[in-house]
Amino acid sequence: MESQLKHIARLVLLLAIILTSGISFAQNIPPLTNEAIKAFNMRNFVQAENKIAEALMHPDESKNPYTHYTAGFIHKEIYKQLEP
Repeated sequence: MESQLKHIARLVLLLAIILTSGISFAQNIPPLTNEAIKAFNMRNFVQAENKIAEALMHPDESKNPYTHYTAGFIHKEIYKQLEP
């Protein structure tokens, strides 16, 4: 019985560590990319496109894969809005 409680306690601790590391990772969105996402969510597509273009030109943000992922998503959604 005591052995099972130790295993459960270890499992709970492991899950807590995994969840907190995921939360801290999710907060590392570059600032210009984050501004582009906010503009996109407000349906301001021109500003979103300008901000993501600026992010792609920024020396630090252009190295971040999430910036490129966001750029692709924004461009895809703008294209879908332009389709008749």
